[in-house]
Amino acid sequence: MTIVKHASGFKREVARDVVLEVPERYDGYREQLLSKLTEIIECQGSGLTKTTRRREVRRILEAFGQQVATQTKRVEET
Repeated sequence: MTIVKHASGFKREVARDVVLEVPERYDGYREQLLSKLTEIIECQGSGLTKTTRRREVRRILEAFGQQVATQTKRVEET
């Protein structure tokens, strides 16, 4: 296992531990949150410029926010 792979796995494990402390808003919320958090962490480590990273993180967060709002509304309507 390379150091990069090991570091990536470590980041995912730390993210998973943090996400486990977050209340489950709806079925699958924590898993989606973990996926987005991991995506953002990977983005920060990419070779993108600071401005491009900010745009990408904003895009990820806005899309996830819309997804959460939609799912939460569905749960509340049932």
